[in-house]
Amino acid sequence: LRDVSHPGINYLIKHIGCIFRRLFEIAVDDVRLGERYSSEFQLIPTAIERFLRSTFDEMLWILMVGCANQTHSFLEPMYSTIDPTLPTFNPSRVGDSDDTRELFEKDPCGNYQLAKKDDEEPEGGIFAWMKSLRGVSNNANEAKGILREESKQRAKRKQSFLPEMRSPMITKDETEIILQRSFDYMIGLVEFNLTILKFQLNHNLFIRFK
Repeated sequence: LRDVSHPGINYLIKHIGCIFRRLFEIAVDDVRLGERYSSEFQLIPTAIERFLRSTFDEMLWILMVGCANQTHSFLEPMYSTIDPTLPTFNPSRVGDSDDTRELFEKDPCGNYQLAKKDDEEPEGGIFAWMKSLRGVSNNANEAKGILREESKQRAKRKQSFLPEMRSPMITKDETEIILQRSFDYMIGLVEFNLTILKFQLNHNLFIRFK
């Protein structure tokens, strides 16, 4: 996991840095060619413009290095120790209450539409997804393909917090739904934080202390 996460995080941060660098270039071109301040900007010496670019690059590089160090420090406890109880952690389904939240999927135009029944999450949630990967554990390329496709699908989907069709004035039933959703969220968040905290404690007590 370390061999995969380290270069992946570095690549992600460099990619984000390239986006910020591109936005800076767009901002400079907008000032140079825009209707406001364009004439004043044309009078700025080239040396000052180069200084602005170099200063921005230096600030961006310091930000990227700090972000990479913080991200690596946060993720190190996730692979320095092993938690055998982790596969049982699934905060998406809490309790025995029925989950009636609707699933939406982004269309090519960027708008969210109600997902079809065939496109909904398979039964078993994360457990079914983990089971599908066991059969391809010996084929790294196939497993990466499944993970890549799964990430693409999840990036295009969102789950509703409340039903789309609601009455003009909130009803008692809708209030109960809000309270239930909020409670499920709090329970899932506490479970998630406890899992993160357990990894951090194991890493700092057993690895760093040793």
